[in-house]
Amino acid sequence: MDAETPNSMTPPRTSVPFAAALALALTSGAAALGHELLWTRRLLDVTGSSAASGTRVFGAFFLGLSLGALVIARHSVFTRRPWLWLALAELAIAALSAPLLFLPEFTDWIWPWLGRAPLTGAAGGAIKLLVSIVFVCPPAVMMGTTLPLLAAAAVDAQPNMARHGIWLYGANTAGGVLGLILVLLVLMPVLGVRGAMTMILLNAIVAGVAFGFARSRPRAAAARPLPRGDVAEGTRPPRWVIALAAFSGFGILAAEVIALRLLMLLATTSLHAPFGVLVAVILALAAAAFATPLVRTSLSLQAVTAFALVAAGLCFALAPFLFVQVAAHPDWLSAAGAGAFVARLALLTLAVIGPGVLFAGTVFPNLFRLARGRNGHASALAWLLAANGLGGLIGAEVAYRGLLPWLGPHVALGAVGLLYVVAGALMAALAKSMRHVFLAAPVLAGVVALVFVPLRNLPIVNPHMNFAIIAQESGREGTLVVADHPQMGRLMLVDNQYVLGSTSARHDQERQAHLALLLHPLPRRVAFIGVATGMTPGAALMHPEVQAIEAIELSEVVTRMARQHFGDVNHHVLDHEKVTVAVEDGRSYLAAAQDAFDVVAGDLFLPWGAGAGSLYSLEHFRAVKRALREGGLFCQWLPAYQLTSDQLTLIINTFLQVFPEAELFRGGFHPDRPTLALIGLKGPGLDWNVVRQRADALRARDDVKDPSVRSQEALALLHLGPAAPLVQPATPVNTLANMLFERDASKVRLSGGGQGLYLYNRNWTTFLEGRYRHLGSGAAELTRSEAVRRWARLGIMLTNWEIARRTGHASAPDLQRQIAQAFPRSVAADHGADWSHWPGLGRWQLER
Repeated sequence: MDAETPNSMTPPRTSVPFAAALALALTSGAAALGHELLWTRRLLDVTGSSAASGTRVFGAFFLGLSLGALVIARHSVFTRRPWLWLALAELAIAALSAPLLFLPEFTDWIWPWLGRAPLTGAAGGAIKLLVSIVFVCPPAVMMGTTLPLLAAAAVDAQPNMARHGIWLYGANTAGGVLGLILVLLVLMPVLGVRGAMTMILLNAIVAGVAFGFARSRPRAAAARPLPRGDVAEGTRPPRWVIALAAFSGFGILAAEVIALRLLMLLATTSLHAPFGVLVAVILALAAAAFATPLVRTSLSLQAVTAFALVAAGLCFALAPFLFVQVAAHPDWLSAAGAGAFVARLALLTLAVIGPGVLFAGTVFPNLFRLARGRNGHASALAWLLAANGLGGLIGAEVAYRGLLPWLGPHVALGAVGLLYVVAGALMAALAKSMRHVFLAAPVLAGVVALVFVPLRNLPIVNPHMNFAIIAQESGREGTLVVADHPQMGRLMLVDNQYVLGSTSARHDQERQAHLALLLHPLPRRVAFIGVATGMTPGAALMHPEVQAIEAIELSEVVTRMARQHFGDVNHHVLDHEKVTVAVEDGRSYLAAAQDAFDVVAGDLFLPWGAGAGSLYSLEHFRAVKRALREGGLFCQWLPAYQLTSDQLTLIINTFLQVFPEAELFRGGFHPDRPTLALIGLKGPGLDWNVVRQRADALRARDDVKDPSVRSQEALALLHLGPAAPLVQPATPVNTLANMLFERDASKVRLSGGGQGLYLYNRNWTTFLEGRYRHLGSGAAELTRSEAVRRWARLGIMLTNWEIARRTGHASAPDLQRQIAQAFPRSVAADHGADWSHWPGLGRWQLER
């Protein structure tokens, strides 16, 4: 039975054409979600890219929306001139968004003033929360007022207006999809983050139209008294309706958060991945809102709502089984391009959780119809929006802090389904529909059975990857697994697709520390950006001159797993007295340090990962230079096998703006997964006499067995010369505002073009050939030493020999003879070295 009266099919009396109101709702919704995306990015540029920072922005946004709706709910004076107040609210959103255009620039004093010590504690968290609230909450409050004001302006207090209020809500929700697409796929690729904030023009358009309507429409009359039992103007709907509105927000946001973590086990980690999921959820909610008023049934609205809750719960509980079936065909999301990837991921999301979201999405519109009764005023909508937004904030937090870490994504989604079924049974009891209570009982029992048995047995890691799971945990940062593999050994795996480190690569990872430390004359205080398994910072403990190590890691889960499962191979570095562990964004942490370190080493970061591009930005490189002592050294490791030539050039050019005399080294000779070290110094250039002294001291101690770091000659084999000749004059610079690197890395990865563009195998040898020609061009003054230049060329020949040997090429024996004749005798005669550590595809066989 519909809550509307029998004459509800009569045409509505509206003060403006309802189509115009729908268009304004759509535009306002597009601006709101577009702003939320841009605000989040701008705030993360200030507070760091950690999951906790993202949560603070999200919380400030939802808190603001709820407060804005609450203002309209409690003060009916705003709904008497709704068009005027709507125009003012939209202009306020535009004005309050403007400071975020230059937010990182005028807040970069905060972290140097705060310092490193408080940054990771309660004081740092409080300041980050305060910054998020100050910049996000005020415009979000204005956003929270817009939909209730639009409903008050466009829909008179008539019994048949419930459906039109719901359709305004649906249009506003659907507008969010347009806003996300406009920002992510159009404005940001063309204009960057700062340019994309021209989204404020949408607010100006809505404000202009609203001002026009305000001038041509009379002041709204006060609502007439209503019969006892109806919801009067400015009064609160029944408490159970508000509570259920809060649960609706709680359940949908919790399901969305968990579904994102579930789908990220399959979708490529990238800037675009979360938005494919968000687009699908918003589309499903909008479709549910538009369809709900059209459903005609003899059942009461309470009974219909109870059915929707139970059906949503069952669909959410079954969704993980659908996901596992879909995950068996992962190629469906590959090589699609950014736009196609978002579309395909949205379709995948709709297939997995779409049915549950559709049923759950009918709850709020039905509650609006129940709350309004015979009253057509917008205050009921405002009350429900306030409760819904607050419930959504709590639901996301419960999912992140409780359900995901405790239960994992499969069981967590089943638990949300269980809550929906319980809510449906309670709603049926409230409606005094015992028949529906009895129908809900077996569904409840079935969902409980799913949660406690089958869902627990669904795999997190692809069962065909031959991993033996040791430990796993899901949370804000993703799903982290520690596993054993026959070839890779013990490893850390993130979101079923990216290996943070493995014991089989231990010596390569330790070399990342050894090389950086040996290029500095006396590295007493050292910082490592990125901990992963801990093997790289752990290697610094083998250098007695190092007095203090600060290990900076974005994820607390990663540090916990490294401590618990890799202590035997990382020298128990995270528990060592010399070591301070900081769970913080590396960029923020270094920005808070001034003249603090002799050496800073940046780990290998996943280029297309969300937020990773900021670690290759001009702002970050400047912050690192300020954090170095005079004569300090910055070593940024780069995964060449995940970079195109253009992306590498972009990074190097950005680096050269801060460190003009940068040098290039590599981590080994193998061509299939090559790594590069970009070296910058705060002071004079690289001194190879210092390198010789440091390497000789290391060899004398005889505790580091890697032959590639035990002498100046061996280190010179890894040298690739100055970085400057790689850069052309027209090469751009990567900044936080333009996001050039992150956008291009994500685009190339999602297009599938990386397989032909990344610098490994043939592309890597082409790159090295260019380096070989440069090192033989007579530019000895650039490499500081004729001998160093000769050894660097020999190192490139070693890579060519590795390729020829692996492929069985006829040139392999001839190359081996040339290398044997020119190979440094001091390296070959190092009998204390363990040649199984040699950084190539296999042990270098050489007569000694």
